[in-house]
Amino acid sequence: MKKKSKKLESAIKVLMVILIFLEVIMVLKSLNAPILVEMHMYGDSMSPTINNSAIGLFEPTTENTKLKINDMVVFKDSKSPVGKTLHRIVDIKDGYYYIKGDNVDLRFGDIINKSDILFKLVKVEKFEGDS
Repeated sequence: MKKKSKKLESAIKVLMVILIFLEVIMVLKSLNAPILVEMHMYGDSMSPTINNSAIGLFEPTTENTKLKINDMVVFKDSKSPVGKTLHRIVDIKDGYYYIKGDNVDLRFGDIINKSDILFKLVKVEKFEGDS
């Protein structure tokens, strides 16, 4: 009986931590504080700017997010095996975003809507294997 009680106590503690975390997120959102997401990046389309296996900090985008030429963004990409791609904004015209990878010799890669942009790269945190 004591063992079940300890498991229940541990589960309640974990649940409390999760609830506190969610409450903090809700407060930050209500204050319009930036929420950063850490993601591992794979592939070489942004090389040499960002190498395979880099870790980046990203800010989720909203309709109010200011985006400009040279920002690097994660967008919905049906051609990608994971459904998302990180590329650079190279032009903005008539509400459309012209994006491409740094390792591509094309003037423009894709043309997307702002609603397709999910995250904006804020910082490259580190590269795998860096000390």
